[in-house]
This record gives sequence, C-alpha cells and structure tokens, in this order.
Amino acid sequence: MKTLSTSFFRIISSAEIAALLIISGMQVANSATVIASTSEGDGFFHNELGTGSDYFDSLSSAIGVSYYFSGSSSSVNQNTGFLQFALGSLPIAEDYSSIILNLYVTNSYYLDDSTSAGYVRHRTNSSTANGLASQRLEGDFQMLEIKDQLDGWLAIDVTSQVANDLLSGYTHSVFSLNYNTAGYFRNSGFTFATADSGVNVPNLSFTPVPEPSSTLLLSLSIAGLGIGYRRRR
Repeated sequence: MKTLSTSFFRIISSAEIAALLIISGMQVANSATVIASTSEGDGFFHNELGTGSDYFDSLSSAIGVSYYFSGSSSSVNQNTGFLQFALGSLPIAEDYSSIILNLYVTNSYYLDDSTSAGYVRHRTNSSTANGLASQRLEGDFQMLEIKDQLDGWLAIDVTSQVANDLLSGYTHSVFSLNYNTAGYFRNSGFTFATADSGVNVPNLSFTPVPEPSSTLLLSLSIAGLGIGYRRRR
C-alpha cells in the first residue's frame, strides 16, 4: 500500500482522465467574468495652472497620469485619470472569491526614492456615477501606490471594495488614477492603455466562489477513481 499514490496515477486510463477533466470543467465553467472599460468610461483631465489649457480627453489610446512642477505656479501641469465600470450585468447576490482591477501600465517614472509615480484610488460611494469618466469622480480610498512598476499588466485586488459596490446597489464601480505631488521640484507619473487603444483595455475580473455542487462532483470523481483502483487490486 505504500506505493498507492504512485501506482494510482499510473493506472488511470485515458477514458478516466477524460471523465475527470469533464467534471473538473464543470467547476471551471463558472469562470471569471471580465468587464472592460469603454471609450466613455475612461479618460483624463488635463490641468495647467495659470493658463486656459484645461480639458478632458476620453478619446486617447492612453492615459498619462502625471505631475510636473518646476518652481512656479504657472509651470504646474497635471493629469488625473478616471475609470468607471458598469456593474449592471452582474448578479448582485453572488459571492466572489476575488475581484481584480487590471491596468496595462507603461512608462512609470518618478524623480527619486522619496516619492512614487502615483496612486490608484477607489470611490467608496459611487451612487452618482453614470458611466461617464467625464464626471471626474475622485476616489477616496487608496488601493495602491505605484512605484518600480515594470511595463505590463498590473493586477490590483479590489475584492472588498467592488463587492461593497454590488451590495450597495451601485450601478458602477469608480476609480481615479492620481499623480504624486510630493517634493518641491517634481516630475512623476505613469501611463496606461485605454479602451480606445483596442488592446490591453482596463478591466475588472470577477472570479466567483466555486459552486458547492461542482466541488462535490469533482471530489466524488476523484474518490470514484480511487475505488476503481482498489477493486482492480
């Protein structure tokens, strides 16, 4: 019997493996739901102090969150990013094992180690959100400080925050991407792809808690294969 585990895996037939994969697939079938941002749902506000060059941009393929200051108020340039994700298609009562905000970040930069590139913040009360990033709704709960971020996907765990949005009956989950103003002379920020880029679109990924019935079926299938092994012995 001490060779049970090794022998067990050696004698499983191809038919048994196929059956196990099918039953395992029942659990995977209830897989992650991905909600991507839209052209209207992501954008940034550009502000230049002392000038009339303020505008909102929802059509760029990338959002550059940044802060630049070289010593006078007229030199201040700052970009703030905004994201809104529609939650209307999700079953509110369903529990999720994880909810991840995915951003494809490029060009993360900051002047020195005393600061960082910027922040990702969630809005606790999104009751007024209508799906348009142009509302410029700011986040009030800091999820992440971006620093030493390599180019590529950044996965941020927002499970409790977005679950609260669902439980509160909010139609949208709202985030802001904020620059860092630390220090006197400062040049910092980061860039990420938007819905208008057509690739690497910001998204929320919802992974539901496995259904008990699926987990039970998987366990029974494994147990059944074990019984079959013992009978052949």
